Amino acid sequence: MSRCYRCLAVAVCLPSLASASIADHQWCRITTPHFDLVTDIEPNDGLELARALEDFHRMAQQLLNTDQEQVRPLRVLAFENKDDFRETFDNNQIAGFMKPSFQEHMLVFGPDEGARGRFQVAFHEYTHYLLRRYSSLNLPIWFEEGFAVYLSTAQFVSPTRALVGRPVVTPNARRILNRRPRVGQILDEKYTVDWSRHVLPGVYEKAWAVVHFLYHGESTQNEPIEKHIDDMLVAIDAGMSSSEAISTFTGYNSDDLTVPLRSYFQRKDLPIRTVDFEPGNSQPLAVDCLDPLEARLSLARVVMARNPLLAGRLLEDVLEDAPNDVPTLVSYSQALRGLGGKAYSIAEQALQLDPSDPGANVRMAELIVSRCMEDIAALCKRNWDDAAKLYRTALKSDPERVDAAFGLGVVYVHTGKPGDAINYLLVAHRLAPWAPRINYYLGEAYRLSGNEALARLHLNKTYHWDASEDWRKRARISLSLLSLPY
Repeated sequence: MSRCYRCLAVAVCLPSLASASIADHQWCRITTPHFDLVTDIEPNDGLELARALEDFHRMAQQLLNTDQEQVRPLRVLAFENKDDFRETFDNNQIAGFMKPSFQEHMLVFGPDEGARGRFQVAFHEYTHYLLRRYSSLNLPIWFEEGFAVYLSTAQFVSPTRALVGRPVVTPNARRILNRRPRVGQILDEKYTVDWSRHVLPGVYEKAWAVVHFLYHGESTQNEPIEKHIDDMLVAIDAGMSSSEAISTFTGYNSDDLTVPLRSYFQRKDLPIRTVDFEPGNSQPLAVDCLDPLEARLSLARVVMARNPLLAGRLLEDVLEDAPNDVPTLVSYSQALRGLGGKAYSIAEQALQLDPSDPGANVRMAELIVSRCMEDIAALCKRNWDDAAKLYRTALKSDPERVDAAFGLGVVYVHTGKPGDAINYLLVAHRLAPWAPRINYYLGEAYRLSGNEALARLHLNKTYHWDASEDWRKRARISLSLLSLPY
């Protein structure tokens, strides 16, 4: 703990760093068996949060009935102040978000004054991570959000027991079910929820109400619906609408689902699930506080996806102190979106400093192929060839670089080498089997190789689940080129 005070002393010695930045807070890292937590929360409270998330991870793993090992590291960023979170990401509608990636998953959240449980926001966002980590299915947004609320209310009554399913609101059916949007509208939301069309609390409460009913209610045949949930989600993943799936597996027409929901929530006491799970590692957790430059690096990596401008400013501070640090230069190039020339020159600088660095090779390859993604003409042949060399160099230096494997697979699809592409794209697919874009390129590789059955399987994932109409159209065109109708 004494290091925290030494960090404060170092901060005084760095006047060139912007004092108004969130990076000037005291940020500390807590490493657990499942994640790295970086936070500006007071260290003792940070330790309590880390332990709570560890317990939640083991409990949820038991509930999800999976024993898979973690493949990619998880970095968690927890803000102490909700205004810092909102200003950093320019959004006052959400309390947190999860961003999967090839190299490192990101989980970010701030405190939520409206949450009934102390760790409810953290548990909610962590559920999104677990669903992406352990499920191969694409889940409709209403189920994912409703399930996240369902799990987020977990109460730990002992080190190895939790209660799940307690009400998020007073179980007043009229208040929950009469609030807009209608249940049917919730079920129609497939990819994302358009917050501008809905009252946000109504979306979460109603999604939670549907999920709670599915896990604890009965079908029209008076049997537990829960035993059909997996089959229902598989059907939705394969393209069945949520309304049709609920009707098929519960017997209730989605338009009339409010009636059984109203009856269900008029119960005096809602069902609560008891989950017993294995005890965790008893080894104590340590707090390692970051100096100002380390804090800027950690923050930049996390905020880049939503606020590249801030990430760039943080990285510029680091580069003042270490102008030839290759990983920082690579990150800085990534932050320079919309500035292709400068992003290219920074990536080139990183590559000159260390020609074998996997990150520098991947970044340069990304920039080279970005102009040619829509063009497989001879004009881009050199670009594709150069990118392939860079991706191969990255994989030679680090065979675990899944982003390089995916990139090389994409290059091989565009350059007419589908057989080579499949092996590399499968590496990425094993990590994120639900990802529509990975499935698109894998489907294309199978189509070009003549394996129509597997091509249809993967292209349908994109056709049904990519949030972009343009990519769904691409998948539809590829499916139309197969000899059998889709």
